[in-house]
Amino acid sequence: MKVRLTRQFIGSFPNPDRELFLWDETFPGFGIRVQPTGAKSYQFQYRDRQGKSYRVTLGRYPALRPSEARELARRKMANLLLEEDATLTQEKPATASATTVTELANRYLSEHATIYKKNRSVHEDRRLLTKVILPKLGARPVAAVVRAEVAAFHASLAGTPVQANRALAVLSKMFNLAEVWDLRADGTNPCRHLRKFPEKARRRYLSTQELIQLGSALTKAEAEASESPDVILALRL
Repeated sequence: MKVRLTRQFIGSFPNPDRELFLWDETFPGFGIRVQPTGAKSYQFQYRDRQGKSYRVTLGRYPALRPSEARELARRKMANLLLEEDATLTQEKPATASATTVTELANRYLSEHATIYKKNRSVHEDRRLLTKVILPKLGARPVAAVVRAEVAAFHASLAGTPVQANRALAVLSKMFNLAEVWDLRADGTNPCRHLRKFPEKARRRYLSTQELIQLGSALTKAEAEASESPDVILALRL
């Protein structure tokens, strides 16, 4: 069962008839186990590259707040990923090299963004990469990045949902191109199936200068009969 694990939700959840696991909808692998006795403990479940599943207990509720347990889960995941990378490095020949996310980002900008996107979009992509994405993921080998890792990165930006979603979109496009460029196997984009945060629509009001310009344009359109009177009236209202 996937839910948004908050302190209020956990505290009010009734005792089940049998042991129950509630998994957080924003952080795959992070959840809480609820016992019929009412005892609740945070859990982190992880599957390695060989498909072996692990589950560890992070601590008990209410001794740990959900935010603290999430942070412990992120650290646990990071440690597991580092251990796997160390093992893979030992298994590979010393001459083998892997393209990093930073190198993929540079290629994305030069071979895709600057060619197919507008200057403003390229500028925003570069800002997201420099300020948000690469400080967290830049050193990671492209072929080694897993979905849980990207999910944790996205969840860490929950305080700025619009920026989080834009960063996820850039990463998704980069990993799609990584498949095209044979840097990852087909169909392995780690951004797939990750849910974006809800975004609130922003209301913008016209400045005084913009209102004057709009009024002039409407007056001109009315004089030249270049626009429907109903449309002009609706805009004036």
